[in-house]
Amino acid sequence: MAMSENESQTIPETLHPKEKGSWLSFFAKLFFFLAVILVVLFAVLSSLGGNSEVLQSAAEEFIGTRLHGVAKIDKFNQMTFFPNVSVDFEGLNVSRNAADNQGTPILSAERVSIAMGFWDIALSTGKIKTLHLENMRAMPGVFLEKGLTVDRFAVIDEGDHAYIRGSGKIGVTPFELSSQLEKTGKGKRRKYEFADVRPFAVTLGRAQISGRVENIDSDTINIKGVSLGLEEPVLSGDLDLYYGGGGRLKIKGDMKFSKGSLFTPDVLLEFNEKPAKVSGNVDFSTLMYEDALNYQQGIDLFNEIKDAVKDKSTAVGGNAFDDIVLTGEIKAQSILREGARIGDASFPLVTQGGKLLAGPITGSVDVSREILGEIGFTPSENPDVLEMSAPQ
Repeated sequence: MAMSENESQTIPETLHPKEKGSWLSFFAKLFFFLAVILVVLFAVLSSLGGNSEVLQSAAEEFIGTRLHGVAKIDKFNQMTFFPNVSVDFEGLNVSRNAADNQGTPILSAERVSIAMGFWDIALSTGKIKTLHLENMRAMPGVFLEKGLTVDRFAVIDEGDHAYIRGSGKIGVTPFELSSQLEKTGKGKRRKYEFADVRPFAVTLGRAQISGRVENIDSDTINIKGVSLGLEEPVLSGDLDLYYGGGGRLKIKGDMKFSKGSLFTPDVLLEFNEKPAKVSGNVDFSTLMYEDALNYQQGIDLFNEIKDAVKDKSTAVGGNAFDDIVLTGEIKAQSILREGARIGDASFPLVTQGGKLLAGPITGSVDVSREILGEIGFTPSENPDVLEMSAPQ
């Protein structure tokens, strides 16, 4: 049915389709407008950098707030915002509650230099251009229970490979750490990041820890080929770490103890509890009798790490188990002696009064004789005490 000329004139103007060119023109103008804004913004960000007193004061305020003290920088080299977000200064001193920096010193550092790309920060790529921390001293309680000395913590480029490396002392215990990095870009565009497979090595006193981080996200870390020991490995295998928030860490994996005992841990660590709590199960599919007799190497490794990072003055007592609440169960499905199966065993494991208590022990040897009893282990400086008792 045809419309009259008057009827066609009553159709609202908004119902008439717009030409395609008008939409293209609109988006072209919008894009141009946004581009101009971004150019102006980045030009402003680029011009904000420098070594002015205002920027130095901002850096001092930021550091002081984070460390709950008052920070003072002797030589402020520069701060930039685009294309790299960076800060570089020398002679950092942080004191507790003294505006003139004459209060109790809690941290100092000779040199701090950090740089990351603006877009790497915006997109959370994890890439970094520069990291160099030199001669840092932190008093007990700032980062750890003991004082922390960092001689150097930096990205080191050796041409074929790049690493992040650090060395120093926790208290009086020396430490070294190293982890391989992946390089991208060339020249001024060179950046560093952790690769999908991240070999690492840590030395803490006599303790040696190494492995490969093969997967990591916000709450899970998978470590393959991990090795922990003193002169030789005590524990080795694969570990899965699950961070539960609030200082909670779940540990699972497939591990080997000493020469050939195989076990799967399922352990929960609760660091924020006072005292710290350890709970869970350790299931040995194979426990070698010879390894069981050589338990002292495990205790030595535990004490080496604990004594390095824990301040004895904050412990309830002087033993390794005084400030830990442990509840768990150990199962040995197959106990081997000189390669032959001699039985199985299981027992609860708890700490009480500075002792590590195991028992009652239940199981069988030679599939005929039950073993029932309790074991109490009290570590001390000299000697360690192992007590055994029959059931009442």
